[in-house]
Amino acid sequence: MATLHQYFETDFSHTARMHVKLSVEGSELDGIVLYDFSWFSAFLTCYVPGKERNLTFFLVLLNSLNYGNTPLQGGCVRLS
Repeated sequence: MATLHQYFETDFSHTARMHVKLSVEGSELDGIVLYDFSWFSAFLTCYVPGKERNLTFFLVLLNSLNYGNTPLQGGCVRLS
């Protein structure tokens, strides 16, 4: 059976991907900006490891994202 991180890495196989890093409350999170050219859309997915995260952490994460202005430290671009 696949792990949650493996699903994060392989789901949405019909999209182009740009791997990024996000900084939230001193934590570096893995993120992927997914580009779906058939639907003319893009969206961000984040992998948040660990069990110790609480609701406040996720609220801070969501509130820190500012469409078009949040700095994302780029990585590789990949076609799935």
